[in-house]
Amino acid sequence: EDLDLGVFATEGEVLIDQRPGPTLPAGRKAEWVQYAHAGLWRPGMRRLDLDLREIELFSGAVRRPLVSLSEALPGPRLPEGGRLVRTTDAHGLGLYRVTPAGVAHRLGGTALRVGAAQACALSPDGKVVAVLHVGDEEQGEAQLTLIDLEGERVRRIGVPFHAGETLSWFPDGKALLVARRERILPDAPPYAAVLRVSVPGGRLEELRRGDAPVFLEGGKRILYQDKRGGWHHCQADGTSPRQFGDGLREH
Repeated sequence: EDLDLGVFATEGEVLIDQRPGPTLPAGRKAEWVQYAHAGLWRPGMRRLDLDLREIELFSGAVRRPLVSLSEALPGPRLPEGGRLVRTTDAHGLGLYRVTPAGVAHRLGGTALRVGAAQACALSPDGKVVAVLHVGDEEQGEAQLTLIDLEGERVRRIGVPFHAGETLSWFPDGKALLVARRERILPDAPPYAAVLRVSVPGGRLEELRRGDAPVFLEGGKRILYQDKRGGWHHCQADGTSPRQFGDGLREH
C-alpha cells in the first residue's frame, strides 16, 4: 500500500547547515551518513517528533533528505537511489520503501501490516531486506522476515525470539548478525548473546556473549558491547575478542 496519510512530503535535499571547515579534496567522494533528528520542542509541536538528517563526514555539512517525515528512523539506501525508512502510521512502526521522487510504499504486505519493524538491513547484493518484526501476538518476540525488493515476496525464517535493536548481514549474504536478549531472573540484567542466523534456513548459532553487534569496516570483525558495558570486537566467528580502544564505557 502507498502512504496516503499526509506524513510524507517532498521537500528536496536541502542543505540546512554548512559549517565552516574543510572542503572536500579534489577527487574525494562525499560520504553522507543518515541519522534521526529530534528538534528543540516548541509550543504547538508534538513531542518526540523525529525527522531525517544527513551529515557529510569530512566537511560536517548537514542536509535534510528528499523526504520529510513527522516521525522517522533512518534505514539503508537502495541501489537505485531510494531508501528504506521506518515511520509510525495507523498500524504501528512500518517499513517503507521511498523512491528518489519521494513516493513511499509500505513493505511486507499482511505479514508486517500490524506491529513494529524493530530493525532492518539490506543484503550485500541489494535485493533482499531483512526485518526484525514484532507483531501484536508475539509478546515482545521478534520474527526475522525477508522481503524480496523485486516482487515483494515475504519469507519468515527461524523462530521468534527476544532480539536487540541491531541487525546486519554477513558479507557473504548467507547469514544475519543479531543479538538475543533473554531475561533469566526478574531482577537481573538480561542475558545477551551475539547470534549468527543462517539464511534461508533460520538456524540460530550463538557466537559469544554480547549485545548490539555490528560489523566493522571490511566485514571481518564484529563490534559488540559486553555484559559490563564496555565495547569489544571479535572475529566473524566469535573468536579472538579484544577490547575496542579503552572500552568506550561511556558510549
